[in-house]
Amino acid sequence: MKYRYKNTCKLQALLLLIFMVFAVFLGSQEAASSEDTHEWTVNTIGWNPNDNYGLIGGTNGLIARYDGESVELVSIVPVKAKQISWNRNGSSAIIAGYGGVYLYEDSLFPLKLGSNFNFRCVDWDPTGRYALIGGHTGSLPKGFTALLLFYDGTELVDITHLIGDTSNISIAHIAWNPREEFALIYTDCGKLYEFRDSEIIFTKKIEDIFDMAWKPDGSELLFLFDDLSLASWDRCRPFALDVLTKGQGRLSWRSGILSWKPDSSLVLVAGCDTADNQWKVYKYDGGLEFIEKLAERQINDIAWHPSGKYAFAVGSYSGSGGMLQKIIVPDENSHSDLTPSLLAVSIIAVTMIVYFGLTETGRYICMEFIFLPLFTKIKKKHPLENKMRELIYEYIKLYPGQNYTTIKKTLGLANGTLVYHLKILKKEDPIKAVSEGRHKRFYPLEPDELDKSKLYEYEGEPQMLTELQIKIINKIEEKPDISQVEVARSLGVSRQLVNYHITKLVKVGVLKLKGKTKSKSCTG
Repeated sequence: MKYRYKNTCKLQALLLLIFMVFAVFLGSQEAASSEDTHEWTVNTIGWNPNDNYGLIGGTNGLIARYDGESVELVSIVPVKAKQISWNRNGSSAIIAGYGGVYLYEDSLFPLKLGSNFNFRCVDWDPTGRYALIGGHTGSLPKGFTALLLFYDGTELVDITHLIGDTSNISIAHIAWNPREEFALIYTDCGKLYEFRDSEIIFTKKIEDIFDMAWKPDGSELLFLFDDLSLASWDRCRPFALDVLTKGQGRLSWRSGILSWKPDSSLVLVAGCDTADNQWKVYKYDGGLEFIEKLAERQINDIAWHPSGKYAFAVGSYSGSGGMLQKIIVPDENSHSDLTPSLLAVSIIAVTMIVYFGLTETGRYICMEFIFLPLFTKIKKKHPLENKMRELIYEYIKLYPGQNYTTIKKTLGLANGTLVYHLKILKKEDPIKAVSEGRHKRFYPLEPDELDKSKLYEYEGEPQMLTELQIKIINKIEEKPDISQVEVARSLGVSRQLVNYHITKLVKVGVLKLKGKTKSKSCTG
């Protein structure tokens, strides 16, 4: 009897192992389409074409790096990003939004700031040397005026006057052809212009366009209309649109977005149906096919990963913060391959449930090996696994010494939410709190981050030198008479970015100017 019992236990253990393997398999299938959420609204995403990360812009001026799994705070700026565009070689990105324009080259550099600016779109030319940035100044009811800027890699030039009458219109979309040096510019009054050789020519009036996007091979331009119909323009023919799909008829759409797959094989189409106020995602590869509905979510932008394996939709949940949703386009051949596996899992699962539920030995094994560990001490999660705590911690690392009120206002958090997360961070030791009079200031506990040589005082607050600023200082220490052009060339960044940081470091006393030379001052 004992011999038979041992064999039975071995069989049970084998069956349990098989069941667990298939459970992990199912879990991996589910994880492939899982979502990564954050407690702040995400407005736009732009993937670096050469690296496995993208920049995302959110509410309250948050700019962060995102690698598909985790978020790393870059900075908080006085601009609410609406669109992010990388140049072709991935060396620079332009962030345009409400409040101005920033250039990103390892760190952020302001190009144009002002509360009166509302930039809605930006796109680089195919060479990566120039960019167009569009939007408007002012607002209703006083009225607004279109604003179109040309960036030549050094400065912004206002070319709005080339459009003509710009009163009460806004630049809504800009699309450079990926193969030729011309761009199409669309205004919210329905006028389409062509920008070529520093001239702007009116091309056609097209009403009710939600979005437009060039096919990556540059052969055609796709238009998405407010009834979810698609039309294209072949650049080799006189400007005439070919209707690809008819509208949804009785359905009414209030917003829509296009995103081409990098290999030009298909395009993702997303739109919000006012009938049920739900965002729906389709693919178009000769026919429009429904993929999924994102219930209780708002999509602000969609961007394909450079690999073309998946795309990310960013936006927000209804009343509960930001959203980063991975979109995987189903492979037509994947269903047939997956069905036998699912059938096998179903049969094994039913068998195991019956066995563990109806036999005494099965119930004993189930309690001993499955349920009993649930009552033992579970290993604590790392305090930074929570995305909100990760964001708070990244902010404290970026701005060590900030007080409670500043953190709360900057990140837009409620008192209870911030107190709760700070308490956990202090308890688990990633940060420490230091009381100064009426204020309590927070610092990261990592020794490298608290290196006194990297800290300086500015307006009574301790500030941390950025990695680029430290590199600039080191270059100047090596060669005190080095020019800004030489510093920029040796570090592989723009002269404007070096000038911005040197000016800031001189202002706060970290650097001193001695004629044309620069030297590091002792800050203690």
